[in-house]
Amino acid sequence: MENYFLRYAEKNKLDVSNLNEFTIIDNGFNGYNNFITWADGDDMPDGWKKHIKGTQSSLGLHYRINLTAPGTRHLAYYTDPKRVFHRMWCVDNLSDREAKLSSIWFDSSFHLIQMLSSRLPGGGGWTSYQGYLVSEFNLIEPGKLDEEEENALLEVFEEVSNVEFPALIEQITRNIDNNLLSEEEENALEKEYPAAYEKIGDGFEPRRKIDRKILSVLGISENHQDELLKQLYPLLVNELVTLKQMM
Repeated sequence: MENYFLRYAEKNKLDVSNLNEFTIIDNGFNGYNNFITWADGDDMPDGWKKHIKGTQSSLGLHYRINLTAPGTRHLAYYTDPKRVFHRMWCVDNLSDREAKLSSIWFDSSFHLIQMLSSRLPGGGGWTSYQGYLVSEFNLIEPGKLDEEEENALLEVFEEVSNVEFPALIEQITRNIDNNLLSEEEENALEKEYPAAYEKIGDGFEPRRKIDRKILSVLGISENHQDELLKQLYPLLVNELVTLKQMM
């Protein structure tokens, strides 16, 4: 039996190390014959053990995701011990430290911009990311960070990785100033996401911590960070609302 990650919906923590999801990789245990009767086939798929052993990763990125769904909480997941992320990109050849650093970037609002701008539409908020798209994603390369920058990102990881995040749309909506939404935009948000609308401006600090630290590593001053995020969050909310309207 090996660690597994079956569905991303409702997985509200960035760190899924303690997730109790597993997959069977061989028939060498008592009760296997009874167990296999619950499967579609009559035996373990050929090559399944090799696939699992060769795909385990500390970092999972979405292959297909509904960005507008209330169960969507994170854009990436970290784990230790390693596991296979079902129908997700399993990023290999990363040390544990590199996986933690990368998870902060890939769970940031700046990676969400990449996901929105490079998505292969699948109807409304459904989108997929083929290998050629993933290979072209911009990222903060752990090997190019100095010690101070690494420690700053790792500190944020420790602060937010076990926090229970609400829906992606709510994380962002809680950090916007509704004075920056037009009446039409505000009405659309209320119609498509009434629960998130009720929490406009309430604040969700873990989202801001991630984004502010990314901006710090990129050399953006604190004053400019606040102004940039103030302008960015309403744009992201409006984009997610537009996708939801297409469902």
